[in-house]
Amino acid sequence: CIRDRETGAARDGRRAAGGAGDFASPLTRMLLSSEGMTTTLLEAWAGRPLRPAAVVLERARPAWWPREAQLLGVPGDGPELLVRRSRLVTPEGDVLSENRIVASGDVPAELRRVMGDASAPLGPALQAAGTGFRRTLLAAGTDRWRAAADPSSGPAADPSSAPAADPAPKGGSVPEGGSVPEGGTAPEGAPAAFKTYLLWHGEEPFAVVTEVFNPDYVPALRARRADRGPR
Repeated sequence: CIRDRETGAARDGRRAAGGAGDFASPLTRMLLSSEGMTTTLLEAWAGRPLRPAAVVLERARPAWWPREAQLLGVPGDGPELLVRRSRLVTPEGDVLSENRIVASGDVPAELRRVMGDASAPLGPALQAAGTGFRRTLLAAGTDRWRAAADPSSGPAADPSSAPAADPAPKGGSVPEGGSVPEGGTAPEGAPAAFKTYLLWHGEEPFAVVTEVFNPDYVPALRARRADRGPR
């Protein structure tokens, strides 16, 4: 399975991090400005439980994710990073969000296991493991929706430089390539709201989380400039 090598810098080039207050929908503003658990808010929004899908876990060099590595305090020649990609979907398979979590690879074994567990949403699973209670919002704004693409796919790369995929941990399986649920009608590249936040493990930064929300469910319409609230 070829992994996505897209760097944080390249992805950020498609973003407009104007802030949660730039959106017309009060629900979108609430979702983007909250430092609580996003899964809980999305489940309340959808009116039904959500589950992870298309979960992919890979190891990565810090140089591939320089901004995340800096936020996590990992030097360029430091320990590997763990990168988890997934989606949150309804029982019917409708995609509500596309998620990426970049964490330091030297986390405790239990947290590494949870990162690769495809059986439950990551936020509640981390809290059950005793971490992830504290979040610091870093950015919010508009990205581009791309759920039509398999998150495990990407441009062909030199196999000699590819990171080895983590084995499926006990207690949950990480499918090779995942399964892409169908749902929603948002076209590829449609404007979509996103938020990025820092997840803490005690007093240490644990992971940088970026969530992009399906505009069919989380309105991404910008407010008129005169109507924009404080950021």
